[in-house]
Amino acid sequence: MAKSDRKLRFGVVFAAWFLYTLSICLKMVYSSSMAAVKVEYEASNLITSLPITIHYVLYAGIQFALAYFVTKINIKRYMAINFVVAGVSFISVFFYSPVWYIGFVLALNGITLGPVWCGSILIMTKFFSKSAMKKALLFVTSGFSIGSAMSFGISSLAISLGNWRISFLIVGLAFLVATVYYLYIVTAAEKAGVKPEEESPAVQKETYKPSRVSAKNLLYMSIIATFFGSMLYYGFTHWLPTILLDNFDISTVKATLVSTLFPTVVYIGPILATLLVDKVKDDFKICVVSSIAISVFGLILAFVFKLNIVLTVAVILVLGVLLRLINNLFASLVPIHVKDYVNAGTTSAVLNASACLSAALSPFLISLVLDASGNDWQVLFFVLFGVAIVLLLICGGFTALDIVKRKKAQNARNND
Repeated sequence: MAKSDRKLRFGVVFAAWFLYTLSICLKMVYSSSMAAVKVEYEASNLITSLPITIHYVLYAGIQFALAYFVTKINIKRYMAINFVVAGVSFISVFFYSPVWYIGFVLALNGITLGPVWCGSILIMTKFFSKSAMKKALLFVTSGFSIGSAMSFGISSLAISLGNWRISFLIVGLAFLVATVYYLYIVTAAEKAGVKPEEESPAVQKETYKPSRVSAKNLLYMSIIATFFGSMLYYGFTHWLPTILLDNFDISTVKATLVSTLFPTVVYIGPILATLLVDKVKDDFKICVVSSIAISVFGLILAFVFKLNIVLTVAVILVLGVLLRLINNLFASLVPIHVKDYVNAGTTSAVLNASACLSAALSPFLISLVLDASGNDWQVLFFVLFGVAIVLLLICGGFTALDIVKRKKAQNARNND
């Protein structure tokens, strides 16, 4: 491999990571500031969570649309136009910020941020082999944790300075810088004619690839289970500062700072997902075991959440790691595993859409349960435990179905 090609490939991966990280900052900066917004405007849980719901509803909609036309358009140009609009609109919140306008900005960016993930994956497949993509995506995926942690950190700093709006200005400007760099490096790689490296037969054999029979069940399971796994994950991501504020004697700044632990620690999940896939080579088994563990710790949380802040945060962090493990398997690794059967960009868009529908519904349902129960967090945690049980049933059901179908396929081959 030419040295220049290696540099350009690294540049593409880094640029994708930089862009994805800042896009997560944009998505999370409002939720990480939500406790301060709620106090300033004296708004209910439902009103303050509504912009998040609107954002993810529209984000899910554009993902479904992208699943159809992502391969039919100039994706680089489409990303450029959308991302400039996203950055500028977030910057504008610093100057004008009633709740209705924040809702408008988050709604607009539900559409404009749509191509970040599926567009990046589609472009990366032009330059990387399947095994190289797996390693590259593990790095890019870290942007989810880093971006979330950054949004909490920046918001905490802005709140401590007396103006939560500063965080919108910072992340908006940074996202514009990330967009310019991404477009520059991808264009440079295209002009240089960088192509995926050929894999040796040994590497191809080591790379996990489900059978055609399993691929369909795996994809269907991923789309459905992603919805429920994301509902749980985003529940903790968006509401952790509020959980701490409502149940312990802690300031808004400290609650926001403690919340940075969640996105930082849970990156262990994607690492574990990659390691387990290489070792077990069976996505179904990993999903079942993970969903069992999620259910167990979800039930524990419902009983211990008010005993001690350290214990509460520790249990939530374990849940976060498990949820990131299973969600990363669905959203990042499954599209690569079934790449030979379905276009990776299309698969990523559909899975992202499922996650976003859940992310839209999650804050709405949580605020509804809290407002209806008089802010009783134990009631909410039992509801979330119920969601974990549904996730387990889905993973278990599809695993059983896959075993039956594989046995039938094996018997059919034996009879031939």
